[in-house]
Amino acid sequence: MGQTKDAMATVAVSGQPELAEELLQKFVDTEAKEAFAALLFTCFDLLKPDLVMEKAWRAGWSDASMPYMIATVRDLTSKVDTLMDERKERKAKEAKEGEDSQNANQGLVYAQQMLPPAPSYAQGGYAQGNGMGYQG
Repeated sequence: MGQTKDAMATVAVSGQPELAEELLQKFVDTEAKEAFAALLFTCFDLLKPDLVMEKAWRAGWSDASMPYMIATVRDLTSKVDTLMDERKERKAKEAKEGEDSQNANQGLVYAQQMLPPAPSYAQGGYAQGNGMGYQG
């Protein structure tokens, strides 16, 4: 078991998904169910859930992979929730910026729509006559 632990630790440190997949297949081939289950958590970020599910199903080890699958679903759900929250915040911010921009431009729109004041002419009223009224 010491070599198995060392192999898992080495693969985890390497960060190479290909090595993790090869070691996973080796455990399936040698029917090392406990090592298979241990590798799922040691190399959690290196293994793809669909690959793990397929190998576990073909080997009849779905029970050994179930804790990994539950953790994967929880991880994915958490990531989706985070993305949805960020999306809501971004949309709210964009909506607020849109309203602010619209309000700022509204004054310009009204200013363009208003008619300029009519020219004013001096209102002279009635012209003063020559002192004679209407003689008609």
